[in-house]
Amino acid sequence: MKTGTRWVVRLFGVLLMAGLLPLQSLAAQTPDALELSAAVDASTPNSTVQGFIASSRALADTIMALNGKVPATVDGKSKLALETLAVDYASQAATAIDLSNVPPNILDRAKLERVLRLYEVLRRVPQSVLAAAPADGRAATWTIPNTPIKIVRIDAGPQRGEFVFSSD
Repeated sequence: MKTGTRWVVRLFGVLLMAGLLPLQSLAAQTPDALELSAAVDASTPNSTVQGFIASSRALADTIMALNGKVPATVDGKSKLALETLAVDYASQAATAIDLSNVPPNILDRAKLERVLRLYEVLRRVPQSVLAAAPADGRAATWTIPNTPIKIVRIDAGPQRGEFVFSSD
């Protein structure tokens, strides 16, 4: 794992252990085991929200394992393997965020920071509000009620046609 990303993973773990990032509100809404794929399904605003939350929750669970909530090896995974898995989950969750305006030299760090910040905000939004995100792709944007957070359809580039959390 790159040194620049390791500190963010450890900071997230410290916040979880200190109780500053309670996870109970989203825990019941995410699967126990998440299949790691290259990207979150971003075909609709709803799939973007749910995929981001699932990836972020898997990231949180992995960080909890790294920070001693469970033994150093979980299901035969070493600490290094868990650190790598945490970065992979963070990268997966980051595919649901518009990072097109981030300079390449800080992209790894920005991915982790933005995933953690967005997850911190979304865990405070009632699940019923998040579940109300449109499950079709007809609208070009959707704003999470009572927040400035928007999910927008990308019009150009490699994510063309996908719904992502806006960088605005």
